[in-house]
Amino acid sequence: MRRLLPALVCLALAAGGIWWLLPESDRPQLREIWHYATDPLYVVNAPVAYQLLGLAMGAADSALAERIELPEGYRIGVYARDLPHARVLSFTSAGHLLVSQPLKGRVTLLEPDRDADGRADAARVLLEDLRLPNGIALRDGWLYLAQPARISRARFDEQSGRLRGTLEPVLALPDTSSHNLRPLRFGPDGWLYTAIGTPCNTCVVDDPRLGAILRVRPEGGELEVVASGFRNVTDLAWHPRSGALHALDVGRDFAGDDFPPEELDRIVTGGFYGFPFLHGAGVPDPDLPPPDAELERGAVGPVHEFMAHSTPLGITFLPSEATGGSTTALVALHGSWNRTTPSGYALVSLRWRDDGTIAQADFATGFQSSGDVIGRPVQTAIGPDGAIYLSDDYAGAVYRIAKSTR
Repeated sequence: MRRLLPALVCLALAAGGIWWLLPESDRPQLREIWHYATDPLYVVNAPVAYQLLGLAMGAADSALAERIELPEGYRIGVYARDLPHARVLSFTSAGHLLVSQPLKGRVTLLEPDRDADGRADAARVLLEDLRLPNGIALRDGWLYLAQPARISRARFDEQSGRLRGTLEPVLALPDTSSHNLRPLRFGPDGWLYTAIGTPCNTCVVDDPRLGAILRVRPEGGELEVVASGFRNVTDLAWHPRSGALHALDVGRDFAGDDFPPEELDRIVTGGFYGFPFLHGAGVPDPDLPPPDAELERGAVGPVHEFMAHSTPLGITFLPSEATGGSTTALVALHGSWNRTTPSGYALVSLRWRDDGTIAQADFATGFQSSGDVIGRPVQTAIGPDGAIYLSDDYAGAVYRIAKSTR
């Protein structure tokens, strides 16, 4: 015990140092993670140090090639490394790739691959000293950015990849201590769409903006609630044929390994999607009183369910020329953190059948194998070259997935 005491003291001092070095805004998240990691009632079965410390834990290129299984004819390579907590991707019209890094408080710009070696030519920080920047959207010479408490924008030259001004406010958002990485997308109507997660595992909230999909005009103005009843909407996309808005919603924890399913929802304006009373195809929450009958009848169910706790974070519809005319989307499953047997840790495809049902298939797997994690997919973007670019916040990398030329 005497030999262990100095090590324990050093560990306590290190933990205290990390605590005080963290921004005040990040401490509630650390408290929550610490609670889950030390309470024997909870299972923690995922890497968490990289999130707490903002590290990049990527595997070697050779391990990536050996581990990742793809459809026949595809190859994966590292487009850029040294991007801890790489999350949202957005291409400029000139081929620059913007990458948000929430835990680093910055947005990084990757220069196009002009020498055709499969890697970004260079990386430079575009914005920094921000609080949890996540969603990025580009339109009409502006770069829009979503943070927990605001949407901002700055003048941006897409051809040079240079800012022409500083961030200015568009809209204030209700801040939350958790589920605070906001998505941001432009809709076909020209409005900006975002979502606010419910700041809890399962609770009833008074603010109608929480647990909701929202929209606002790009220049600011009144915030509109599009739909409600979500736990944590992580990404938004519009079906290329029907034009319908679709959203990924991450379900609650601590109701068992297999409940509730994660959801893909087809959004109906004014629709209520069940949370916290109903999950999946209308299954009541086990820890709450039964929902009101009228509310239960009116709740909208998902159009597709993913395995519980697999954590879908990004959805991208593929161009029709890349799918033979079918409607197909790629969904990045970040992976479970508290499931006995891990789920997710993969990129999957969703294909819309003629009857409206959706078929799911693996697209990129091998990021987790028997508890050995080499990556956690976050979001995809289609590059100007037609390749698929995938962010990985665990590896701190962006991958390029393309048809092999060999």
